[in-house]
Amino acid sequence: MTITKRFALLGLALVAALVGSARAQDESSASLRERLSKLEARAVSQDEKIRTLEARLADYESGAAISSEIETLINGLVDDAPNAMAPKSKAVDFGGQIRIRGEFRSVKNYGAGVDDDVDFVLQRTRLHADFRIVDNVRAFVQLQDSRNWGEEGSPNGDLEGVDIHQAYLDYEKVFGHDWTFRVGRQELQYGDQRLVSPLDWHPVGRSFDGVRTWWKGETFQLDVFAMNVVEASLATGGEAGDDHYFAGAYFHYTGIEAHELDVYLFYRGFDTGTFVGENGLMGDLDDVTIGIRFKGKTDGFDYSAEIVYQTGDRADDDVNAYAWAAVLGYTFDSEWKFRIGAEWTFASGDEDPTDGDYETFDPLFPFGHSYQGYLDLFAWRNGHDIVLKVSAKPTEELWLEVAFHGFILDEDSDAWYGAAGTAIRRVGGGVGNEIGYELDIHAKYQLDAATALWFGYSHFFAGDYVEDTGDSPDTDWIFFQMTVNF
Repeated sequence: MTITKRFALLGLALVAALVGSARAQDESSASLRERLSKLEARAVSQDEKIRTLEARLADYESGAAISSEIETLINGLVDDAPNAMAPKSKAVDFGGQIRIRGEFRSVKNYGAGVDDDVDFVLQRTRLHADFRIVDNVRAFVQLQDSRNWGEEGSPNGDLEGVDIHQAYLDYEKVFGHDWTFRVGRQELQYGDQRLVSPLDWHPVGRSFDGVRTWWKGETFQLDVFAMNVVEASLATGGEAGDDHYFAGAYFHYTGIEAHELDVYLFYRGFDTGTFVGENGLMGDLDDVTIGIRFKGKTDGFDYSAEIVYQTGDRADDDVNAYAWAAVLGYTFDSEWKFRIGAEWTFASGDEDPTDGDYETFDPLFPFGHSYQGYLDLFAWRNGHDIVLKVSAKPTEELWLEVAFHGFILDEDSDAWYGAAGTAIRRVGGGVGNEIGYELDIHAKYQLDAATALWFGYSHFFAGDYVEDTGDSPDTDWIFFQMTVNF
């Protein structure tokens, strides 16, 4: 072999050795990078576990762990269900309320005859589950039991008082906009609740079956709803069209700082043929309620005004009624946050109950107990309620208020109506218009984050109308209420 060939072979061997060495180094580097990557991933995983443990520890310290564990259990059961047709809920929130209220009245009512005193204890229990099914679908179910203590006659009795107070589905972000549909049994609440309210004071409350949709903007919200208040029962002689419908549109504007403006229209179609006209004939109710509300506050003053008009048909009568409510108050810049205020609410009555014009204002589904006195002896219907109020908040937990009402009928030819909207007395005229005066003294105390206490005393001073139309004793009322939300 020549020297040239030997050098050539040696060069080839050297090149092969260098290539092999480079390849080995590349493979070693790749292996090292892979190991480093795995170590980094393991470190990230360990950090995530530490954060999870810290979060769970914080939940246990705050008391939130119990509901979290329940939600985990529920979601796990749903996830493991072999025949599940839909994705499990992303989140489940459970809650409820127990409310107990005792009352004593020295006069039960002022109807045909004045009843003796009455006392009772009311208990309301509510439980709810709030499911977030997917990002834009929510389900809410609320069960309720309402009862008087001792009404079953025996601890072993069962009146089956449990019912569904609310059960609805929310479809949110419709077509990608801030637009929501709610379908099912639900509460309705608008404005100051003078016309539409869930009536929370009542042991049962108020809810509706139907559809509601609302669109939100930066400075407004537009609501439209249609509810079935009463479904005719064929078993009791009703017909397919004999239903009670309640529908409406409500526009709420907040474009002015610290102020709000509402414009609304409500429609009732009660096609039962049970309404009595002034000619004595039976018929239906079809009426429209139109109103505007303005509310605001500035420099310690708070104020609101609401004007309402009703028109339509009631049996063979033409509906033509109106009402207003005006509020003015001032809160002093003091440690106790003293507020003095005055209110004047008025609702028209029927001047002539024989002329075919129904002029008695009907406040639809109101929170009457909150406005025309806590004794529920007057309504936003055929009369004036002039109120003076003084309130204070000595601490963040305690609120005190004293209110004095003066009740005057608009038309003595019309009836004296209670908060439920039914006539207490009707005499047809020729008597005084002064129903009387009411003193309300109330105290609320927030015992802790879950428990609220409420004490109240009221006294009714009978006026000329009561004295001229029958028994007229004054009334004393006292109550104590405890509410626990969880």
